Amino acid sequence: MPCQARTDNRIEESRILSDVGVAEIKEAGLTFCADVVYHTSAHEEDCHVQCQAYPSSTAMNPDILRRIDRVAGSALCRILGLLTLGHKRKPSKAVPKKILIIKLTEMGSTVLALPALRELREEWPDAEWFFLVFRGSRAILDALEITSPENIIEIDDRSMRAGISSAWRSMLTLRREKPCIAIDFDFFSRLTAVFSFVVCRGLRVGYQPFHAPGRERGRLLTHRVVYSPVQHTSSTFLALTRSVTHKSDGEPYYRGALTDADFTLPEFTPSETDLAEVKNMLMSADMMIGKRILLISPDASKLLPLRRWPRKRYVETIHRLLAEDDSLWIILIGGEDEQEEADAICAKAANSRLINLAGKTTFQQFLGLCSMASLLLCNDGGPAHFAGLVALRTVVLFGPESPDLYRPLSDRARILYKSLPCSPCVHAFNAKRSACHRAVCLEQITVDEVVAAVREELGASCP
Repeated sequence: MPCQARTDNRIEESRILSDVGVAEIKEAGLTFCADVVYHTSAHEEDCHVQCQAYPSSTAMNPDILRRIDRVAGSALCRILGLLTLGHKRKPSKAVPKKILIIKLTEMGSTVLALPALRELREEWPDAEWFFLVFRGSRAILDALEITSPENIIEIDDRSMRAGISSAWRSMLTLRREKPCIAIDFDFFSRLTAVFSFVVCRGLRVGYQPFHAPGRERGRLLTHRVVYSPVQHTSSTFLALTRSVTHKSDGEPYYRGALTDADFTLPEFTPSETDLAEVKNMLMSADMMIGKRILLISPDASKLLPLRRWPRKRYVETIHRLLAEDDSLWIILIGGEDEQEEADAICAKAANSRLINLAGKTTFQQFLGLCSMASLLLCNDGGPAHFAGLVALRTVVLFGPESPDLYRPLSDRARILYKSLPCSPCVHAFNAKRSACHRAVCLEQITVDEVVAAVREELGASCP
């Protein structure tokens, strides 16, 4: 299988074979990624199908998406808002038959929405659920079986043309379904407000900035919810769902209290098939099952690459940890668009106990791998939240965003964060765009600090 990196004596072979033609390399059963050699098999064609199930983020340029939302979305909100003038919707007491959840991006924050979704299911257990997501964000919905696969409506985010055409088809599909409630989990997106207005003639729930830019989206909502920039994101998601499940004395919705008991995650149990496939990958890399495993997710999604700790520090961290502990194995993980970063780190930190599986597992296999590991080291991002589904200890490096808002919902998460005066510099009110081009907040987290935290957490994970 081309899913295990071999970084010991194969490095020299990669230099010797660097001038060999592509056809000869394929005949030899090898493929190259930077300076790292992969073993392949006769089933190489199948690997793409397997690997594409764990995409990391939208392939479309986030800045272009923001610009379209600001210009076209704003205009559409104002035009459609004219249709709501003088119209006051009476609260409905009917039990909803169909509910639409809009959560286009960021699978990690989908984990933070799970407590809100659980409450919604408990309130209306018989309602049929539909999800509108980008193609790259559906894997977690499939893994957790939140709704029927055919009710997950995808917008193809691989190109702008595909995105526009699939969004149109999705709109027509959902308009035929006639959802009774549409809940928009995206922060201040004008186009998602337009979408919910077109497909749902019932209750439409979303965040409203009120006195901040983007408030034109509120004209299309029936339940306008305040977004708090100081409350944990899971709390703000609960406010969305409670605006329709709890009684309110008027806008802004919801103004009730929350308790710690409200923020529990479901437990994910990997299938035996996925666990067996992961074990086969590890054994193919000459790893003995039962060894201690440190997972490292060194990249960050295209939506916010500023969250990435410097590559050379990951390399130094890997060198030191492997030198100190002969029983430790390190596995690099990540999605499809994070392979390049993992390949570069694997090439520079070459070691027989370092395996590169970035972009080479399905999402379910990734969760299975997490269930077998002792610890995860990662940047602020999706993997930190996914680990909570299998109770894996984590060391999470925060910088441009605040752990006060995005800390994983797990008591096994250890946060390293330098609370600089400029941090956090990305948030919902600036569409997660930072003026910084260099994450000084992350650079101030030293290798010594990370190695010490990993040592302590690995010790705590031992039975």
